[in-house]
This record gives sequence, C-alpha cells and structure tokens, in this order.
Amino acid sequence: EFMDTLDLLSMITNRIMQIAYSLDNVEAERRRSMFSENEMSLALKKSNSLTEAVQLLESREAFEEVAEKILRISGSFLDVGSTELYMVSQDGETVDIIGEWQNAGIVSQTDRNRELPRIGMLQSEKPFVVSCDTTVSEEIRKEMLLSETNAFVVMPLYVNGKAAMYVSFREMKSERQWQMEDIKFISDITKILQSLLTRRIQKNSLASSYNSLQAILDNVGSCIYVKDAETGKVLFQNKMLKRTFEREIRQETLEDFLKKAKPLIIKDGYFE
Repeated sequence: EFMDTLDLLSMITNRIMQIAYSLDNVEAERRRSMFSENEMSLALKKSNSLTEAVQLLESREAFEEVAEKILRISGSFLDVGSTELYMVSQDGETVDIIGEWQNAGIVSQTDRNRELPRIGMLQSEKPFVVSCDTTVSEEIRKEMLLSETNAFVVMPLYVNGKAAMYVSFREMKSERQWQMEDIKFISDITKILQSLLTRRIQKNSLASSYNSLQAILDNVGSCIYVKDAETGKVLFQNKMLKRTFEREIRQETLEDFLKKAKPLIIKDGYFE
C-alpha cells in the first residue's frame, strides 16, 4: 500500500508539473502574441508617419511651413518634448529657429527665434545623440540644464557639403534612452528634410537663372518675341518689343503684323 501511495503521489506531482508547464507555455505564447501585435502596430504607425512626411515633398507651401509639418509628424510619433529646425547664420555665430513643435504641456524655452547664440549642441558636422545617462562635456551639460533637456538628438542638414541647418529632437520630462529604432526613424526624417531643402535650393537656382536670362534679353537692344510653334502660346516678350509694338500688343494685332514679316534666313521661324 505504501508503494501504491508513492506511485499515486508521483503521478499527481507529474500531472501538476505538466499543467504548470502547459500554463507557462500558454502565458508565454500570449505574451509573444501581444508583443507581436504591439510591434506590428508600431511599425504601421511609423510607416504612416514616414509616408505622410514624404508626401509633403510635393507641397508648394513655403519651406518653413512644410518643415514645421514634418517636425509635428516626427515629434508626435516619437512622443518627444519638442522638435526644432535651426538655420545657421552666414558668419556661423548665431542661429534662427525657422520651425518648431512642442508636445502637450511643453512651453518653448526661448522668447525669441532670431539671432540666438550657436550653442555647443549645434556645432557638430555629424549627428549628435545624447541619452539621459550619456557622458557629455561640462558645456553641453550646462546647456541641457538651462534648456531643461534630459536627452536630445541633433542632426545636421547640409548645403554644399557644410552644415547649414540642424534639426533637433529633445526630451524634457522623461529619462529617455534612445533606442536604435528611434535613431533610424530620426535618420529617415532627416533625409526627407534634406531632400526638401535640396529641392528648394535647386528650384530657387533655376528661378535665379531664369531671372538672369530675362534681364540679359531685356537689355540686348533688339526686340525678342518667343512663341510655341505648336500651341501658339507666347513664351516671352522682352521690354524693347513691348515698347516698340505697344500699340499692336494693346490692339492684339501683333500676330498679324508678324505674319507679314519676311524670313531673316532660310530656316523657318526667324523673321525680320
């Protein structure tokens, strides 16, 4: 009977261990499932944020307005205290805040946006990442205390290979440890801002080139009239033509006048 009792106790113990092991597996699976769902939700939110930011590249709004929208998108996703976009002055001594966003309950740390001192955080030509427990210089630590910043990431934007702007992500309330996924997202946002900046510079350069060409053609001492041969749309009239044929342009008879002109050379399209 004693042996039978031991066998029964052993069987019961084994059964209890099997049930406990099974319960542990169920709990582990539940946790894995929850973790997977959270990861998927975060990945979807990240994808949506980046997509929204990329779509702004086609916006015709001013650079500052588009950049500020991108700051809001990225700051909201990261749930940081604030994001700012700084532009470095030509002498490199000061910066202007040309865009900023603050999270709920966060107040801007400065009462002006122009000609601010270019502090140590905004001196590097490379990304600058500081978590709450990162060892930094005394200068940077003082700057963090003055701005009530516990952690920050500062990324440069380049013009002609030189840092001309900086985008910053600052945490004030929590002891933030930047994760690799945070840095990857910030890097992607910085690439979008860099692309926006490059596009706008190229657009302004083209506009400047067109204005220069127009100024030259306005002062060549001859009348210049350019029209699309297929659509008939007038593309350009210089100042001398407008003065010389002011009456014809006003009476809309310039086209008839030009049709009576004789070719200057054999090739069609050039007349005198």
